[in-house]
Amino acid sequence: MEKYLKVLFFINLLIIHFSFAQEADDYAYTTNKTSSLITLPNPIPVIRAGATNVASAVIPLGFEFWFMGIRYTSFSLNANGAIQLGSQPILSGGNAYTINNAARIIAFASGDVDPNTNIVLGNWRVSNNGGVIQYQILGSTPNRTLVVECKNLNVNFQSTTNDATFQIVLYETAPLPNASNRGGRIEFRYANIRTTVETSSLRIGFGIGTGNNQAKGVDLSAEPPTASITTSGIENRIPNGVIGVLDGSTDGNRRIFSFESPYPDRQATNLTSVCALVEGGIKLDWENSSTNAVGSVLYRSTDGANFSFLTQTPKGTNTFIDKNISTGTSYTYRVYAVTEGKLAELHPTGEFKTGEEKTINIIGKPVICNGVAEVEAESGYDLYEWFDSGGNRVASSENPKVTLTEGGKYTVKARQEILNCTANGEITITECCAPILVVPNAFTPHNTPANNIFRVKHENLLKFRMRIYNRWGVLVFETEDPEDGWNGYFQGSPAQADAYQVIIEYTGCEDGKTIRGKKQEVLNLLE
Repeated sequence: MEKYLKVLFFINLLIIHFSFAQEADDYAYTTNKTSSLITLPNPIPVIRAGATNVASAVIPLGFEFWFMGIRYTSFSLNANGAIQLGSQPILSGGNAYTINNAARIIAFASGDVDPNTNIVLGNWRVSNNGGVIQYQILGSTPNRTLVVECKNLNVNFQSTTNDATFQIVLYETAPLPNASNRGGRIEFRYANIRTTVETSSLRIGFGIGTGNNQAKGVDLSAEPPTASITTSGIENRIPNGVIGVLDGSTDGNRRIFSFESPYPDRQATNLTSVCALVEGGIKLDWENSSTNAVGSVLYRSTDGANFSFLTQTPKGTNTFIDKNISTGTSYTYRVYAVTEGKLAELHPTGEFKTGEEKTINIIGKPVICNGVAEVEAESGYDLYEWFDSGGNRVASSENPKVTLTEGGKYTVKARQEILNCTANGEITITECCAPILVVPNAFTPHNTPANNIFRVKHENLLKFRMRIYNRWGVLVFETEDPEDGWNGYFQGSPAQADAYQVIIEYTGCEDGKTIRGKKQEVLNLLE
């Protein structure tokens, strides 16, 4: 049990915890008794001899550690074999790993209370005989480890003997192109372990709350011990004396518990953006098809080499607008799939640079018909310059819209000063008007001078072919010039009054595209 019960409302923390589908049971559990304690050449003491019911201040981790799908860079610890991740310090009497919104990792703690005296027997004491709680960060990026060593604790705080020595080891989760697979691993390593009183609530495990699959505890009742998810913590009953299932007197035969986060089964890919401001920032889009990831993680760099954490998005959210940008600065972004404790390796298409030249889209109807064409480039740029096919600048403006009066190929070069990038686009303007074709249905070639030539009314035709047949299918007239007309004669003699079939095939332009058409009409030759 906690010595003190506090209700803490941290809105951001709540949002993070309940937005990501972290699962304690996803951590693979292994154990054996062939381990050793890690040697600490220059440990930093945090809680010194004689202390009980004492907690440290928040301590920087020195690296990123992803736990239950959340990124942490700091921790605190107390004299009860417990550490808590994050900026909220652990309670001095904290000895449970199933506390809501408390990222707890506990290697050896108890919640026992003496029913006769109400004394909290679960509060260990750091022995006056060489006792200390200390830590050291070992290794170099991307393979650093935090080792917290609880050395010579009195179990319980009324004990006068050195009862327990153990270590909590956390492995760096590194956002690098080839990150270590050990990232996010949790280890408990034990040396001499005993208790001077019988306890019914010895606790070993980790968690972030009492919800479904938010905590995992170790059961010491079997050899080897087992681990499973729990909502209230697994309480081990331990008799007075050496705890044989944990105790290891020499290196090479010490107990170790290891909890390994799964590796993402796929990487986030296709990180892209446009060279334009979207809602005042850089809009990033990507794909994340990992089936076991809890979300995606973005990192940002201004020199292309040193990256810092930008944001995390939950599974299914594959877009983000970075509004914290400066004029003229080039940015490089990386996106990773993340599970409870590991980042996937960086995929080649998981990186994006703002300084690279992009392609700009142009919208509008690229057609001129007896007037002008109005087209528009993407918004979000500071300057738009338009050039014709000969490289001559025809327009320059802050307005993405342009009016063009002639057909041909045009290019636009857009400049975005804040993002320090340019974008090019190309469009072809077609001089194109829809074809018009009107076919008269009668004429009087032999009697009325005003209507003695059969012609079609036409506009905007590219090609034209007209054939006229009599009722017996004999071709009486043919032309490919729409200005030509039939005078009503066939083979040098007036054609007889009758109904004739007119077939016209033509080619024109509509909406910037070439179209082909055919008309079949009846023409009446009248006396």
